[in-house]
Amino acid sequence: MNLRKLSDNYSIAEQIREQDLAGLAESGYSDVVCHRPDDEDPGQPAFAQLSEAGSKYQLRFHHIPLTSGVDRGDVVRMADVLSGASGRVLGYCRTGMRSELLWKHVKDSS
Repeated sequence: MNLRKLSDNYSIAEQIREQDLAGLAESGYSDVVCHRPDDEDPGQPAFAQLSEAGSKYQLRFHHIPLTSGVDRGDVVRMADVLSGASGRVLGYCRTGMRSELLWKHVKDSS
């Protein structure tokens, strides 16, 4: 898993796996945001599967799938996650690009 830090409290990554979760928790992440719809690619772990596995590490999972751009509701939901997190937040999608795009929209709307 390659993490790219965009701010002190937000990083992005490509698709994460269950084996990544312990390391995220140990690194100070409290919240994980999935920006992928389920079944986007064959073999992709389902959001519910990762969320359930993450609960063992006290990671809170949020699902804000982006399929055709960003709308105001996506920005508000993401801003709520960022402001309500007790630690660092990781956003992920297939490549990290959607996670970065939504973060930029949140930052620009502040």
